[in-house]
Amino acid sequence: MDIIENLSEELGEKEERIMELEKKLEEEKKEKKKYYLEHIVLQKVGKFLCAPELRQFCSVLETMDYFDDQFNDFGDDKYNMYILALETSLGIDRNELYDEDEIREAYQETPGFPDITDDVDEMVDFLEEQTGDCFHELNVDKPDGKRVWYNLK
Repeated sequence: MDIIENLSEELGEKEERIMELEKKLEEEKKEKKKYYLEHIVLQKVGKFLCAPELRQFCSVLETMDYFDDQFNDFGDDKYNMYILALETSLGIDRNELYDEDEIREAYQETPGFPDITDDVDEMVDFLEEQTGDCFHELNVDKPDGKRVWYNLK
């Protein structure tokens, strides 16, 4: 009976160790993928910054469109790569980006907001009229499908 208990205990410990190793392997894969994607972004940004024909007279919006095209083949990673490229090339801070929920929140915090719409585009129009800011919708949605705007101020 002791032999069976010892073997069961050893098996349990080995199963625990296997689960720990699998978790560690998954974390390492994520870290390698993140490094790989960041490396690609930096290459694209470097190409953009070093090519006068690409950036000579580029506006913020043209730059956004350029990077939108650069990351089309990256699926769910496109949004994060796109945002990293904008941060690196234009100095755009993630805090300057508004998703649909943040637009609703800003709308409701604006004095005199009309409580008659659930349409985010109408909310953006109202915010622009009230604040004088200019919101530009990014071509790239968040991975959860939420639309995102940049406040051009």
